[in-house]
Amino acid sequence: MTMLKQSLIASLGFLAIADCASITISASSQAPTTSPIDHSFPGFGIDGVFLTEYAGKNQVNARDHTAYKASLEEPLEKIPEDEQKNGIEYNVGPPYFDAIASWPGVKWIYQTPLGYGSLDNSVAMVRQGVKAIGTENLHAIEIGNEPNTKAFSSPKDYVQQWLNYSAAISANVSELPTGPIYQGLTLASSALAPFTIETMFADGVDRRNNLKTVSHHFYEIFGNEVTTTAEYLQSTLLNHSYLVQSTGYIKSAVQFLQQNQSGLPLVLGEIGSGLARGNTNQTQIAQLESSLGTAVWTVDFHMYMMTLGVQSISNQLGTPWTFVPWTANVTNNHGATYPPYYAILFTADALGADTSSPTHVRELSSPDGNITAYGIYQNSTLTKIAICNLELWSAKTSSVARPHKQIVLNLSNNVRSKSATVEKLAAPDGFDRFNTTYGGFSYTYENQGEGTKVHDNTEKLEISGGTLTVNVTATEAVLVKLD
Repeated sequence: MTMLKQSLIASLGFLAIADCASITISASSQAPTTSPIDHSFPGFGIDGVFLTEYAGKNQVNARDHTAYKASLEEPLEKIPEDEQKNGIEYNVGPPYFDAIASWPGVKWIYQTPLGYGSLDNSVAMVRQGVKAIGTENLHAIEIGNEPNTKAFSSPKDYVQQWLNYSAAISANVSELPTGPIYQGLTLASSALAPFTIETMFADGVDRRNNLKTVSHHFYEIFGNEVTTTAEYLQSTLLNHSYLVQSTGYIKSAVQFLQQNQSGLPLVLGEIGSGLARGNTNQTQIAQLESSLGTAVWTVDFHMYMMTLGVQSISNQLGTPWTFVPWTANVTNNHGATYPPYYAILFTADALGADTSSPTHVRELSSPDGNITAYGIYQNSTLTKIAICNLELWSAKTSSVARPHKQIVLNLSNNVRSKSATVEKLAAPDGFDRFNTTYGGFSYTYENQGEGTKVHDNTEKLEISGGTLTVNVTATEAVLVKLD
């Protein structure tokens, strides 16, 4: 991986910035009345193909096409093609599950196959997975993956198979805790109808009342849709109206569950900025899926999903994909952190470390289509404001100096703070992939995830007359913390 250059990061403080007229955003002092945000909202999902690799061991190629083989002394064995049956391509042995011990204390949603192999195999996979995870760290069991892209003839066919598998798992895995324990549906973000949440509940997917959460997957863009990189990034990821439109079905799903299923939580069990299918231009793909622009989109996406009532998200991980927060490739002795990782740090910082206080997020009205803002409330008190400047700027495509927006935050008279601290998610260029920082800190593969202060761009600003003025550079996100 390209080493992070201190001189390049330091240059952030000396970029030519163009002046720009100010806009005013009013920050309501009233927290929304929705359910509080879970502080574990920004989570991760590891494709089974890369579980042991992220655990620091050799790669195991698993996914849905696996069967458990208790006698296998290796993590994995590939089944010869002429011996493969029912879609099973690999056997996994007990050593495969040792990878879970690499994350002590982490809560897991564990997925077992559906649609490939046998019911007995899925039961065995759950039994072994629960044993490795421990019931105290088991959040949910997920059966199958993206039924709307698999070989199910109809939603009713999927629901019936799901009911059969969940009944068998509950009856044969004694270690499962009592009460609802399953995460259901796991729908892909494309090809929705007729596999919709409404249809599957009508078909009785929760007739036994054992669903703990409902899962949808989401990817904003697809690589084969790309035209001109800058124009495409600005019109899709860096376009809040596009985000609102493309996540309309998520909003509808949350409302359906709240109104018809006693508020059963919706989670996004797999998310990423895009899937680069059918596009072989890797540089172009990286600029779209793993750049500072992508990180700013990730912040906007996280915040907006909180306002809709999504309970949590799993940022997808996997070594060959460009959209992931980080890769861990021990096979090739190479790993890296990427801009979306810094967006997750931003989100975690916005939610804060005080899990005892109820936290809410409200979208604040903005008069500028390129500016989004969100108020973060703890114990019903406004404590932070997240601002995203979605205007794309890159020296590669623009001949003008990097502009900024002057944001005048009109704070309520009830806000007693006299000053604020501003942390920035920033990089020298909107297409930058390896020089992103949050709060001036860099996190690299070489320093094993330990933050290194490489740039002092944190600001301390005064609040005067109930207003606070902050400059937000094009393709940047800032977190304003009221002192």
